[in-house]
Amino acid sequence: YSPYLDEWRTTELHQYTLHYEMPDRLLGDANGDGRVDAADAAIMAANWSMVGAGWGQGDFNDDGVVDAADAKIMAVNWGYHAAVGEATASVPEPLAGTLLFTLLLAAITTIGVRSNAR
Repeated sequence: YSPYLDEWRTTELHQYTLHYEMPDRLLGDANGDGRVDAADAAIMAANWSMVGAGWGQGDFNDDGVVDAADAKIMAVNWGYHAAVGEATASVPEPLAGTLLFTLLLAAITTIGVRSNAR
């Protein structure tokens, strides 16, 4: 066996790429506002039992019908809020860390000097 030769002994390199896209929609969010709430329930209720429905009508499992299965999906995600935009996190500046370390070192040194003076 050679990883470079296939069953016909050719030297063609076989590369496969799998593309998976995360849905940009929140399960149960019919109106696309990033929340699963009463507005989405109203949309689902208005389209209940509709055949050929899509996401915007409340068909969250993509079976073409707004039914109890879709209501269950909404119930599981009820009250959930999706993050809108990019996630941000506060990152302290390097100077703040250096200053904190210096103050901590000064405090430890001062405590050490006081205990030696006794």
